[in-house]
Amino acid sequence: MTRLDAAWIPNENGLAAVGAELPGEAALSSDKVDHNRIVWDRVIDRKLSDWASDPDQLADDGILPPSPQSIALASRIGRLMRDRDSAPPTSVIPNGEGGIVFERACGQVFEAIEIEDDGTVEYRLFEDYRLVHRQALA
Repeated sequence: MTRLDAAWIPNENGLAAVGAELPGEAALSSDKVDHNRIVWDRVIDRKLSDWASDPDQLADDGILPPSPQSIALASRIGRLMRDRDSAPPTSVIPNGEGGIVFERACGQVFEAIEIEDDGTVEYRLFEDYRLVHRQALA
């Protein structure tokens, strides 16, 4: 199974990084760690905070903006992934039903972590547009 560099993968403790060891096991280049943290901080402190302060900016006909619960959970997941030096998402989008999706794509590989309004979190991995892994996360 091909995964993105430092791809997301669920484990018994939540989410971890693959392709890059966790801090303390082996040092990642400080430039890469700094870049990952900066991007995660932008997602958490800007995008998610903006959505929390003005959810109606995303309102559209028949589309529900992210709920306060899904924004709070997405922020917690983002901080966890940032602190584990996981690669940041290439996009963060509302799912249209009150939830949020973190997406990463590179070539024919696509990963998504979807945070639903009810607190459900699911990880999905696609290769060549085919679902190859799906897992519900606690």
